[in-house]
This record gives sequence, structure tokens and C-alpha cells, in this order.
Amino acid sequence: MIATLAVLLFVTPIWAQARIRIPQSRYSTTVTGTIAYNHYKRYVVRARAGQSIVARVSSPTGKVVFAEDYEKQYFLDLVEDGDYYVEIMDLGPMTSYRLTVSITRTPR
Repeated sequence: MIATLAVLLFVTPIWAQARIRIPQSRYSTTVTGTIAYNHYKRYVVRARAGQSIVARVSSPTGKVVFAEDYEKQYFLDLVEDGDYYVEIMDLGPMTSYRLTVSITRTPR
């Protein structure tokens, strides 16, 4: 089952998608890129039930945010194994961004 971190209530003008692979010896990875005004980028990450996804995004303009809630940090406890989407968008002029995605074990 595919779950999504971002629910968009409007038409997205341009999509770019890439899979994030976190090396087994690490719990996080960082990707960088550029994004234009009102554009979205979607990243797919595989995780397991009982884990948590923590994602943070930053940019020189401060205008790159998560598409779901317009925040710069996102946290989700996972109840199923599968692919999860992390979507970012740019609310300002074209800029570079840095996205860090961590997968951690949920404390029980």
C-alpha cells in the first residue's frame, strides 16, 4: 500500500519524482537540488511499520516547504510497511534546497 505524506488540494503544475535510498549503515540521507516557484518535487522512501519518518527542508530563500502543511519539518509514525511520499514545493523565486530524511525506530 502506498501512503502519502502530502495531500494536495489543487492541481500541481509540474512533478519531479525520485526515490530516496538510505544506506543500511545510516539512518538518514540528504538530497539537494533546485526548484522553481510554484513547482513540486516528490521523493519516495521505503520504510517499515514501527519506524518514524522525520524530514526537514531548508533553502536560502526560506520559501521551500512541505506541500502538505507548508512547514519545514515533517514527522510521521508508520503503521505499515511500504513506500511513503515526501513532497516539497517552492513558494518563492527559483532556489536551491536541502532535504534531509531520517528513518528511526519508534519507541515502544
